[in-house]
Amino acid sequence: MGGELKDEMPIHLVRITKSFYMGIYEVTQGEYISVMGKKPANFSNTNLPVAITWNEAVEFCNRLSELTGEIYRLPTEAEWEYAARGKIERAKYVWGNSPIPEIQGKKYANVPDESLHKKHPGYKYLKNYDDGYAELSPVGSFEPNGFGLFDMCGNAWERCSDWYQVDSSPDSLLIDPQGPISGTRRVLRGGGHAFGHSEKMRVAYRCGSPTDRAGSNDGFRIVREVIN
Repeated sequence: MGGELKDEMPIHLVRITKSFYMGIYEVTQGEYISVMGKKPANFSNTNLPVAITWNEAVEFCNRLSELTGEIYRLPTEAEWEYAARGKIERAKYVWGNSPIPEIQGKKYANVPDESLHKKHPGYKYLKNYDDGYAELSPVGSFEPNGFGLFDMCGNAWERCSDWYQVDSSPDSLLIDPQGPISGTRRVLRGGGHAFGHSEKMRVAYRCGSPTDRAGSNDGFRIVREVIN
């Protein structure tokens, strides 16, 4: 793990020894209704990612676990980055090394683009790229990564279980890291549809958010543990 900014350093090796299944899509508003029996505060379309607080995302995982008898939870930051890279270990982006999320005409992400600029002229955006969405897009609207996971970059930010802090991990091998034992914010990864700077499209980019804050595009995807 690691990258170019202060809170991405130093680069260090991580080994994940515990098997897990990652949700193919970001959790949708429709799925939230099915599991929780109520609409989220920002409901607009069942196929769009649900934007709720970190605390509410944990409640969703706990409730889903109760309903199914399986163990569901938020991914650790290490699990998320491993899944996002999709077999491309050293690439800057989930689709490769090009800063534009398009390869041979295939679009890979809902990020700040010409459509966003038309609706919100003050936002920073990628020129000469138009994904067709000014705001959130239905899950699965773009090409998946090498693991078959959709929207690992762009669309909604994705919550992880770890507390956020400037990464002070040693430049050595870490096995199944769980993050700091305490903090004031939880990790967000993956960028969003309106994050502004292209550096936030990189797989290594990370930031934090309070557990009780629900941004308009702060979503999540779930992990199901594999019990051996």
